[in-house]
Amino acid sequence: MKNSEKVLHPCFNEKCINSIKRLHLPIAPKCNIHCSFCNRQVSCTSLKKPGITKRILKSNEVEDYIKTVNKDSCIFGIAGPGEALFNAETFEVLNILKNYNTCLCTNGLLLEEKIDELIKLNLNYLSITINSLDYEIAAKIYDFVNYKGQIYKGIKGAELLINKQLSGLEKASKYDIRLKVNTVYIPGINDSQIIKISKLCKNYNVDIMNIIPVISDEFEPGDINDKVVKLRKEASKYIAQKEYCARCRADAFGYVDKEDEKIG
Repeated sequence: MKNSEKVLHPCFNEKCINSIKRLHLPIAPKCNIHCSFCNRQVSCTSLKKPGITKRILKSNEVEDYIKTVNKDSCIFGIAGPGEALFNAETFEVLNILKNYNTCLCTNGLLLEEKIDELIKLNLNYLSITINSLDYEIAAKIYDFVNYKGQIYKGIKGAELLINKQLSGLEKASKYDIRLKVNTVYIPGINDSQIIKISKLCKNYNVDIMNIIPVISDEFEPGDINDKVVKLRKEASKYIAQKEYCARCRADAFGYVDKEDEKIG
């Protein structure tokens, strides 16, 4: 049992975006897949997007790093800058934080084999990024998949990743844990997949879906944002939709809809 009361999460309940802070701990630099749209950067202080952090935090620095934070009104999250479940530090840090409210974002490749450990470490909230259920479409999104030291590309990599995501989601759905599915919308690539994924969410006890417009110079923000609004409306027939996403850095801290606070 946790010492602190379980608090709401601003990414699962937008009513608390001005009352509950989130603190992302950038302790997971390695990644086991490569997305065509991904641009991870360390030592970056200006960009506001996933995969970006000022520095990589070591596990033994975490307790000092969070000492001034009000633990009872904050969610401690691990969202990279790489893949959380591909880094041993993730589990070390979750053990440090097991009496507090925690969340984690994963690409799902290792979820099926790691979910039992996450539950033992009292993880409260879990987000899984699923961008396609179609192997051929996924092969256009992921350059490669690294599973147990072997590199898979093309259809083989896409098939492996999707099957692992689905088996991981199915297993996670059987636990008392809040689930969110993130889907990056890439115009002209995975348009046909968004509603299919929303229907999938309904079948696996997912609490909320977050359709995120891809960050790319190839697309006009206005056009892609308008399309996302329409997709969310259609997808809301099957699963609750997150209407606002700050596309947080891997070291974000503070209220979701305000300028990030400084820490560390």
